Amino acid sequence: MNTVPRRAGAGAEALRAAYAAAAAGFVGYAVWGSLFPFDFHAVPLADAAALFWTRWAHDAGSWSLTDLVSNVVLFLPIGLLLCAALDRSTQVGDCRTPSAGLTAAATLLFAAALSGAIEFAQAFVSWRTPSIVDVAAEIAGAACGIAIWWSMSSELDRALGSAVDLVRRSTWVEQVLLACCAAFAIAWLLPADFTLRPGEIADKYEHKRLLLPWMPSPDAATGGQLAAIAVAAVPIGLAAAICGSRSGGRRSVASAALIAGAGLAALEFMQMPIFSRTTDANELLAALAGSTFGAASAALTPRPVMSGVDWRAVQLTAAVVLLVSVVLALEWWPFRMALDASRLQVETILWSRQPFRWPAGAGDVIPGAMLAAFAGAFARPRLDPRFERLQAMALIGFAGGVFTICEVGRIVLADGRPTLLSVVFKLSAFAGGLYLGPTLASVRLRAREAD
Repeated sequence: MNTVPRRAGAGAEALRAAYAAAAAGFVGYAVWGSLFPFDFHAVPLADAAALFWTRWAHDAGSWSLTDLVSNVVLFLPIGLLLCAALDRSTQVGDCRTPSAGLTAAATLLFAAALSGAIEFAQAFVSWRTPSIVDVAAEIAGAACGIAIWWSMSSELDRALGSAVDLVRRSTWVEQVLLACCAAFAIAWLLPADFTLRPGEIADKYEHKRLLLPWMPSPDAATGGQLAAIAVAAVPIGLAAAICGSRSGGRRSVASAALIAGAGLAALEFMQMPIFSRTTDANELLAALAGSTFGAASAALTPRPVMSGVDWRAVQLTAAVVLLVSVVLALEWWPFRMALDASRLQVETILWSRQPFRWPAGAGDVIPGAMLAAFAGAFARPRLDPRFERLQAMALIGFAGGVFTICEVGRIVLADGRPTLLSVVFKLSAFAGGLYLGPTLASVRLRAREAD
C-alpha cells in the first residue's frame, strides 16, 4: 500500500503559513481577552500560586456553565489551527502515520502551557481571578479542536485553499479592498470582550447599549460617526462587486449589495455579545448605505457584468430567516413579558444554579424539537458534497446558538423557565433530522417503488 503525503504541491506551504498565521492571531486574542485591561499590580508569588491552585474547590461549588463554554470555545480554534499548521503526517490507505499523534500531543502540550501561563498571569491583573478549572476547560477546548481537525482536515484544507487562491489571484486593487474589509471587521468587533452570560447581555440592553434603529441613548452614534461608518463601508461594496469574480468581470450591483449586506448583518449580530461596545442598529443602516453605494460605484468601472443575483442563495437565506423567525415566535408565544430588573436578576441567578433543570412543560420542548427535526431534514440535501461535514458542523453550531437565544429570551417571559436541557433536546432533534432525514426519505421512496 502506497504512502502519500496528505498535502503536496506548491500550495502546501502556503496552507501551513495561513494556518500558522490564524493560530497566532487566536493565541494573541486569547492573551488579549484573558489579561485585558492589562493593569498589572504587584502580588507576592506565593499568594498568586496559592490562589491559582486552590481555586478548584471554590469553582466546583459555584460552577459557571457560561465561563466553562467560553473557555472551551476560546481554545478550540487554537488547537485546530495549530494542529493544522504542524501536521505533516502521511496517509497510508485510510490511516495516518504515527506522526499525527505526535503533532496532536505537541499541540495539546502547547495549549496547556499557554493556558497555565495566562491563568497564572491573571493573578496580577485587576478584576481577574486565576483558576485551575479554566485551565482544564481550555485544554478540553484545544482537544476538541484537534478532534475536529482529524475528522475533517481534507475539507478544511479545501476551504482554506480556495481562500488562499482567491487572495493570490487577486490584483493589488482587489487585495487592498480585501484588506479594507478585514480592517472594518476588526474595528467593528473591538475590544472583542465577548460574553455568554445572559445577565451581562441583559445589562447591556438595560443601559441602552443594545439599540434598535432611532432608539434614544446617550451612547448612540452621532451624525459624524454614522457618516464615517458609511464612508468606511464603501470598499466593502466594491469588494463584493469585483473580488472573487471572473477575471476582468464583476457581479451585478444587486448581487454585490446583497453579499455586502449579508456580511454587515453578520458582523452586527456578532457585535451584540461584546459587552464593552454599544451595538447601534443605526450604525448598521449607515454601513449598508455605504456598501450599497460602493456596489453601485463598481458599475462605473470598465468591467462587464459576469454574474447576477444567485436567487438560489437568496431563497435559501430567506428560508433560514423565516425558519428562525418561526422558531422564535413559537418559543416565546404568547409574548407575556415581565421586564422588572430585580426579577430578571433573580431568574438569571436561578438558571445559573440549575442550568439543566427540567422545562416548565412539554410544550416548551416538543414543538421546537419537531420544528428542529424538520429543519435538519430540509438542510441536508442542500449541503455541498465537497464540504458536507464542515457545513453540517456549522449548521449544528448555528442551530445551537438559535436555541440558546430562545432560552435566554425566556428570562423576560412572565412564565418562562429557561433550561439548557431544552437546548439539548432540540439540538439532538436537529442533528437527527440532519443525518436521518434523507435516509428515511429514501426508505419511503423505495417502499413506494416496491408497491
